[in-house]
Amino acid sequence: MYALSLSPVDAIAYLGRFFSILPWAAPLPRDLTCPTWVAIHSTGLSEDPVARTHQQEVLRAFEFDHETFPAGAIQGRARLLGMRTYRHPAAFVRDRPRHGCTLDDRRFPVRALVFGRAYFLTEPLYDVLPTTLSAWWPLPFHLQAAME
Repeated sequence: MYALSLSPVDAIAYLGRFFSILPWAAPLPRDLTCPTWVAIHSTGLSEDPVARTHQQEVLRAFEFDHETFPAGAIQGRARLLGMRTYRHPAAFVRDRPRHGCTLDDRRFPVRALVFGRAYFLTEPLYDVLPTTLSAWWPLPFHLQAAME
């Protein structure tokens, strides 16, 4: 099983099933197959003051704080169903309710991950450090067992 490190806002958005499509430009693990379960790991708050304020507002809106939604914790898991490629802006705009992103200055094609079922853990798995600097990393076996 792989873990995916996301910002607190993105972790809430996908675990809470507000969004099911995640635009993704970074490389994916070569052996990642679909469908599969992916552990969702929350990074810390942004260093940028504006982004940090926004992240704190979102956490408060969902009644989370640094204790109930700690940085560096596995917050839940989501079912990765597959990947899709948006070749034209019209299709990307049409799916906005499923990904929440604006067009901005995106270059096409845009790759995206498609998630299905997702859920928060009853209690996060605390103080989990990624095993790589990449957003995707193999989840150690003892953490996989803890999520079963």
